[in-house]
Amino acid sequence: MTNSILDDLLKNHFEQYQPVSRKGKVHSHNAHHLGSLALLGATDEQLKDIYENTLRNYADEYQPSPHEITWENWWNLVGDFRFCSAYRDFFNKELPTQGDWKKRFFELLLNSTNGSSLIDASLCSILHPIIHIGYAIELNSRSVACEALTMSAVCSDSLHQTTSKMKPPTNGTKKALQVIKDIRVDDRSSTFNKPLHPNSMVVHESLIISYYNEWQMPDDIDKAIEELFDMSVYLYGATHKPNQIDFDFFLLHLITAMSSIGKLRSYLDENVVKKILCSFFYLSIAIYISRQQPEINEQLIDDYKVEENKRNWKYVVDQTLHTRLATDAHLVKVIRALKDAENDYGTKGGLYLTTAVKTVDSLNVNSSWNYTKSVEPWIGGPNGNRELNVRQ
Repeated sequence: MTNSILDDLLKNHFEQYQPVSRKGKVHSHNAHHLGSLALLGATDEQLKDIYENTLRNYADEYQPSPHEITWENWWNLVGDFRFCSAYRDFFNKELPTQGDWKKRFFELLLNSTNGSSLIDASLCSILHPIIHIGYAIELNSRSVACEALTMSAVCSDSLHQTTSKMKPPTNGTKKALQVIKDIRVDDRSSTFNKPLHPNSMVVHESLIISYYNEWQMPDDIDKAIEELFDMSVYLYGATHKPNQIDFDFFLLHLITAMSSIGKLRSYLDENVVKKILCSFFYLSIAIYISRQQPEINEQLIDDYKVEENKRNWKYVVDQTLHTRLATDAHLVKVIRALKDAENDYGTKGGLYLTTAVKTVDSLNVNSSWNYTKSVEPWIGGPNGNRELNVRQ
């Protein structure tokens, strides 16, 4: 893989296709997909093939915006996906083409002149913007950075109003995973007996906050990042039915978002990172409840039997790059995040590797998937008939 090919593809996509399209419902995964493939060792030819024959099928060309975005009105129009094109042009002018664009990038993300900031909005829309921000920095791509700013701006929603005010939990006594596990047996969450979109949980803010305040957030920010990442792994890989391995579309975003947050750690002030982690945990609770509080059974990962010849990352990467799995953006993101986690946090008794093997061996690849109609092969699509081990 050469950076020039990846850079060319990322730049081409940025110039032609909206980061958010189809009335704000579809988010660009181009940078996530190609970036993960490249970082896992994909060839230039594979990147070009997947870009031309897969990714473009889910991209919409820019539509004209009602009017331009300027420094005077840029914050007034956040949350309006019709301004994708105008925000693209605005941020493209704001980020320098020569020298260190990252400095200006973070200035725009953290600008709170209007009482809030784009970094707060980056946790909206099932966490897609914060994931995009992480890839912009990791891939050192100005084009992806402009997309990330645009995505953050147009994705701002009602959750932004809540998460922008988040403060550390008060008087918490539990680990993050235990807080989530206890929700399932709490009578207050029993009324949510059908799948919901996480955004619909905003009206239940007081309930979510009551759970949120049970978390004993570590004083050490790096420990908090690691704890929330491991919580995300178990939510993703240990919530299926004992006799039917499946993975949820919404829960997988917790892993990839925490991976990006970890990579942004050194670029942000500790207080900013702490606020992001608080917002992330709040959203994790909302997403978990919206998915009908599936049982979290750690043994579904810890006791998962992996054949000796599969107990290595080479097997996982080969399955990811050299099978149909390579064409699924979410799959390659999850695998890459799990692989990096082992480098960052250690083997954890095989937690990350086992989850990765389980994923590539069990994902429902025999069904056709089309992200414009459903989110197969994951649970969570409008046409799906499978479910996790949900609360009945």
